[in-house]
Parts: sequence; C-alpha cells; structure tokens
Amino acid sequence: MRSRRVAAVAALGLLCGIGQASAQDAEGNGHQGLDRALTVLRLRMTAAGKRCLGAMAELHQTEDQVVALSRNGPGTEDKPNPSLDIARDVLGSDYDTAASACGPDAVRACRTPTGAAMVKACGSLTAGGAQ
Repeated sequence: MRSRRVAAVAALGLLCGIGQASAQDAEGNGHQGLDRALTVLRLRMTAAGKRCLGAMAELHQTEDQVVALSRNGPGTEDKPNPSLDIARDVLGSDYDTAASACGPDAVRACRTPTGAAMVKACGSLTAGGAQ
C-alpha cells in the first residue's frame, strides 16, 4: 500500500510540470486555479488524493495529444485542423476538472501549513477563491 502511495506522489511530481503548449492552449480560471492548487500540493505531495492524481493523468494525456496534433500545424481557413481544435477544447475542460479535483486537497493541506513557503502558497490559494 505504501509503495502505491509513493508511486502516486512521484506521479504528481511529474504531472505538475505542465508544459508550455497546455499553458497557452488552456488559459483561464481553471488553469489559474490549478496552478495555485498545485503550488500547495508540490509542497505537500502526500495531500494529493486519487481523484486529483487521476485528473492530472488525464490532463497530461490530453496535453500530449495537443502537442502531437500541433506538429501538423494549427490549420488555416482553407484547410482547418478540427482535431487540434477539439483537443484544445478537451484540454480546457481537463484543466477545469483537475482544478476542481485538486483544489479541495490543497485546501485541506492548508489547514495545517508548515513553513513560510506553504503559508505563502496557501495565501495565494485562498486569495484566488479555490474551495
């Protein structure tokens, strides 16, 4: 059981490194809320629950799809790339889902902050309105 938890924590560490393509493609409240929640969870990785980890894995898969589809170009009016447009829409939705899955874990972690970095991250989380 402990080894699964350690693997999950390691996965969160890897998944927290969201790439530039997704940052550009999924701007908005979900993206900002997720960034704030992940800032807290990076400081206390064991606070991330299964729902958060699953949502992050899904987001990461969609991000990979957007990157792969972007290699074909964004498309033009004459020759659109509808698959890329759909993947970007799904990515935006995945950000919202991950923010609502990880936000409560971050809020729980902030009930007992440890250290100045955690206090600062929790302040940013509450200032952003995460629940």
